[in-house]
Amino acid sequence: MGKSVQALEDEQAFTHALADALEQLGWEIIHRPSLENEPLIVRRPSTYRILLRYVHHRPQINRILIYILFGGRGPENRSPEALRAVNQLNDAYNLAKLSIDEDGDVWCQTVFPFGAALDPELFSAYLEWWDAALTVWAQEHLKPFMA
Repeated sequence: MGKSVQALEDEQAFTHALADALEQLGWEIIHRPSLENEPLIVRRPSTYRILLRYVHHRPQINRILIYILFGGRGPENRSPEALRAVNQLNDAYNLAKLSIDEDGDVWCQTVFPFGAALDPELFSAYLEWWDAALTVWAQEHLKPFMA
């Protein structure tokens, strides 16, 4: 088992430590945040770009928000019918929270909660699982919304 990443109040410092740990596990670091509230962006050669945002609540209560962005169909995705269909997907499945931004792009979000420290190997395995599960799920359910 690898070295765990300790939860910190300093979200940027934690994010940089997480980036180092994921890089050692073979993840490509697309973007290391240089400002507060910027996401860490990682990927494997076979995966989507995954945006990670660390949220520190208390020493024992922390989470990482995990996002994948799918290019959408623009204003077509902002129609009442499309929004109703996305809401139905949110109600029917527990894989991700879906949202559509003002540009009509589809965002998929999940959360990885942890305590005082994060096991990077466990987190990496979760990211790999989520990426694979989301790929299959998106092919089945998100095609009408993707460009």
